[in-house]
Amino acid sequence: MHRRNLKSVIFWGSVALLMLVPILFVVQTANANPACGDLLYTWTGATTAGGPVYHVKAVVTPQNRPIFCGDGSGSPNSGISTWALLAGSGCRTYAQSGFSKDFGQPYVHRFWEWNNGATCDDNSERGFFDDPNTVPINTPYVLEEVYKSKSGKVRMWIDSTAYTTPFIVKNNPNWGPIASWRAQWSGETHTPGDNMFGTPTSKFLFNDIWIKACNNCSLIRPSGVSLINQDENGNTNTRYGISWTQQNQSFSIWTVTP
Repeated sequence: MHRRNLKSVIFWGSVALLMLVPILFVVQTANANPACGDLLYTWTGATTAGGPVYHVKAVVTPQNRPIFCGDGSGSPNSGISTWALLAGSGCRTYAQSGFSKDFGQPYVHRFWEWNNGATCDDNSERGFFDDPNTVPINTPYVLEEVYKSKSGKVRMWIDSTAYTTPFIVKNNPNWGPIASWRAQWSGETHTPGDNMFGTPTSKFLFNDIWIKACNNCSLIRPSGVSLINQDENGNTNTRYGISWTQQNQSFSIWTVTP
C-alpha cells in the first residue's frame, strides 16, 4: 500500500518525523539475503473483521532498518513499509500513515497515502512522502487515521504531524457505509526477498492498538482482530513471523531469517 503501485491495498480483503534526530537504525548484514524475485506484495499484520471504525490508532517503535533483497540494494520492485490504515469497503479505498523504505533510499522515512477508490486500477494510487530522513530507534511513534465528520475527510497522523485526504469520504459510494469500514495495522514488502521490519532479536512492535466505533466515542480495544501473514495470492511467506504479545492489544512482526 504505500506509494508504489499496489495491486491490492486492502490486503486480505481483496485477496481472499517527526523528530529529525540523526540516530541510525541498526544495520543488518546483507550478504546472505535471499534473491529478490518478482514483484509480489506481502502483508504481515492485523485486521478487524468489520466496522464501524471511525478512528484507528497504534503506537509503533522502530528497532531496526530493514534491508532489501539480494546484496541489500534490492531491485526496482523493492519496497518495505509498516503502517496503520483505515479501510473503506470499496475497491482500493483507504487512508494510512507509517514508515517506508523504497528502492534507492538508504533510510526509513514517514509517509501518508490514500485512495478514493475511483477505479481499481493501480494508477488510482495517490501518495505523499516527506523528505527522507533517519528515524531514531527505540522511540515510540503514534500513528492515527481519524475520520472527521465535519469535513467528511480522513486525517492521517504521525505523532503531531498530519496530512488530510484531498477527497471526501463521507457519503462517498466508493468507500461504502461506515458500518463496513475496517482498521488494519501491518508491515508490507514488495518482493519475497525484502526483509520485513523487525528481526528475531529485535521485533517490530505494534503496541496499544485502538479504534473508535463512533465519531464521539472513546477509544476502545478492537475485538475479533485476526493476524494475517500472506502475499497477494493468499500464500504464507515463511520468512516473516507474527505473534500476539497481548491479544487484541499488541503484536510483533519480524523477518525470521534476515
